[in-house]
Amino acid sequence: MNREFRIMMLGVGNGFVKSTYHNNALLEVEGRRFLIDCGALAWHSLYELGLGFEDIDGIFITHLHYDHCGGLDEAALYGAYAAGRKMKLWLPAPLQPILWEQHLRGTLENAAEGKTSLADYFDIQTVEEGEPFWLTASIGAGVAGGAGVVGEVSDASSAGDACDAAAADADEDADDAADDADDADDADDDADDDAADDDEDADDADDADAAAEDADDADDDADDADDDADDADAAEDADDGTGGASATSATNATNGAGVVNRAGNADGSFGAAADHPLLPMYWIQTHHVPSKFSCSLVINNRFFYSADMVADADLVSRLHEEGITDFYHDCSFDSSPVHASFQDLCQYPEAIRQHTYLMHYGIAPEGLGEEALCGMRLLKQHEWRVWRRGSKLEETTRE
Repeated sequence: MNREFRIMMLGVGNGFVKSTYHNNALLEVEGRRFLIDCGALAWHSLYELGLGFEDIDGIFITHLHYDHCGGLDEAALYGAYAAGRKMKLWLPAPLQPILWEQHLRGTLENAAEGKTSLADYFDIQTVEEGEPFWLTASIGAGVAGGAGVVGEVSDASSAGDACDAAAADADEDADDAADDADDADDADDDADDDAADDDEDADDADDADAAAEDADDADDDADDADDDADDADAAEDADDGTGGASATSATNATNGAGVVNRAGNADGSFGAAADHPLLPMYWIQTHHVPSKFSCSLVINNRFFYSADMVADADLVSRLHEEGITDFYHDCSFDSSPVHASFQDLCQYPEAIRQHTYLMHYGIAPEGLGEEALCGMRLLKQHEWRVWRRGSKLEETTRE
């Protein structure tokens, strides 16, 4: 399933270059916004765009370097003490036990207020390697503007579609039952007339009794239809955000279960909220700093986002063979043992280079044209790129 989305680099720099900020990305799909990584300069970059905490539905973290997760402290504190809601946080499973203990605990732990874990600040979803998940948005009760739970979904339509279909089916059933009831009432009247005209005609009496029974059955059908209509009304309420819980029509990739979120409300209460699946993705572990975890993302089953990684021709070639068509790739124009050097990227197959976009480069050498870039292209800070169905780039706009 291909979804249209657009992506902007909040920065294309490394951890030391200040002018081009940190290598974090802003994803937007159906008007909902998500961050890939949240470095120390992410919120400042968003501020320059006129955006803030309230405009972000969730964050995915690729690894624990300050230029990729240094803004989580602010997200946690602002959410707890200003916005009154927990930011959705997707975490690769290997980061779950160490993000709090080795990175955030010293800043955020507040035993006096009962805030002693990462879950006290974030709505956490842990994801295993290769496990398909969705960026999702809550459409019922729950956190205003917040993202919903992650569902392992193979194919899905929105909860709104499911609710509309249920409402239409119930209304049709109600109309049919009402027609049946009218027909039965007419039959009942005819039977009464026959009985009055000829009380001695046993056959007519029997027919009247049968018609009366049919009328009772039709009344029961009408009652059932009314119940169906009530259910449909409740579903419609959930669809427009005014009612209770509604499961999406999504099918879970592993067990066929629907996905339902129970998100915390701003006042601390909990209400049911249906999840609207927006964009599918999965993560794979890639090489960055030896002995430290780092991962990359495959988005929409067509788009590769490396985050920080060294060049890996075998990996990108395999992904290309599997249908990945476009690559956002780490690049360093200087020699670096933990990033992809420009020289190494030039050794990638031409078919891949023609669809490779470079980030994390900091400040690029002057005068680099497409020919000098071996067919690759430089991403620019605060520039939207829109990816239509099929992951074909069709539009570039500067914010």
